[in-house]
Amino acid sequence: MKKLTALSAVAFGLLCSRASAEGSLAFVYLEEKVAVYESRLQECLLMGRNANLPSEAVLTALKAYPQKDAERFLLVRATLAEEKCSSTEQGELAAALLVIEAGESPVPEDAATLVEQIKPAAFPSTRWALRRHYFSLPAEMRVHLEGFEVFQRPFNSLLIREYLFD
Repeated sequence: MKKLTALSAVAFGLLCSRASAEGSLAFVYLEEKVAVYESRLQECLLMGRNANLPSEAVLTALKAYPQKDAERFLLVRATLAEEKCSSTEQGELAAALLVIEAGESPVPEDAATLVEQIKPAAFPSTRWALRRHYFSLPAEMRVHLEGFEVFQRPFNSLLIREYLFD
């Protein structure tokens, strides 16, 4: 959710800056990539928010693990599923950033500013910490629960947690 908020702020900045000037080609190219990525990320978040409770088999499998581990799995896996859902668009954004940074020398000022705004929003430093947290869960548990299709796409981790543990 923080990523979407940060990207929305960047998108708002883009709209405001567009009103003042058309911008360089690099800026317009990045602007388009940000818009596509933000749109897909919103779709993925909405998919997760609107997902139904999974099958009884999935709920039973989750109950077989300690509550703390199951909750950690649900929270982290939900975030990873959202990332996976928008990974194509995020990859295209990353490639666009690299092309711009490696291309023109110097990068046009408007594009350079946009690059500096996009990087922390689209590629937060917490990504590796999240994966480390996920890999600290018991391997057998991860493998077992990842086998359920529901955890391969955005899902509503809060709904599941409320159902199981409240």
